[in-house]
Amino acid sequence: MSQLMKPLTFLLIILIGYILKRCGLFGQRDYCIMQVVVFDVTLPASILVSFATNPHSASLLWVTLFGFLAAFIPVPFVFLATRRRPVAERAFLMLNTSGYNIGNFCFPLLQAFYGSSAIVTGAMFDIGNAVMTTAGSNVMTTSLLHVDPSRPITEQRAGNAPTLPYTKPATIEGRRLARRARLKAIALGFLKSGPFDMYMIMTLVVLFNLPIPAILAQVLTPLANANPFCSMLMVGRRSHDCHMSHHR
Repeated sequence: MSQLMKPLTFLLIILIGYILKRCGLFGQRDYCIMQVVVFDVTLPASILVSFATNPHSASLLWVTLFGFLAAFIPVPFVFLATRRRPVAERAFLMLNTSGYNIGNFCFPLLQAFYGSSAIVTGAMFDIGNAVMTTAGSNVMTTSLLHVDPSRPITEQRAGNAPTLPYTKPATIEGRRLARRARLKAIALGFLKSGPFDMYMIMTLVVLFNLPIPAILAQVLTPLANANPFCSMLMVGRRSHDCHMSHHR
């Protein structure tokens, strides 16, 4: 019976988020605040506590490699499969067929059904996955389709062409500046992601078998325990938007 109550509880939390949205009590601003709380506070705390309280070894890096390949392979596959479609459609498909929602949806379920030890394996998978979802898929898509990431694709006169025309900088200095701007954008994409930063720290912990202070895990445990509720509430808040966009 207890195993049945867990999924029902999650469904109830999702329903609460949906009802709050429908009643006008959970607006877009509230969702943005909750998003910051989850991705920059409760989710990183959940990752750290899981690694601090459960065994982990460098052999789990194979799971990271698998996660990366699982998120990487769809991008070139879709690029080749859609070579006769308009560039805007290709960009949409390439960006949305890569990556998995591990932190926001999978972690709460793993934490509830299998305990915090399961998050260690899930996190190792998500490290590879996060390389693509944080910046990798965007970089690959814009590079392969010659899309300027600083402007909306609708402003780049895409038309029905499968790719945008590529204009190579005429000078060495221009190419250097363009390369520097691209690398800066990639670095900022990674550094601004709280979960990804925590993943990098945990990777070092795994590689060098570094100890995590027990007091740190104790302090962050309440935040980690709040992650399932906050994440499921966000899912409920977003479900109405997805329903509306489907009918549009």
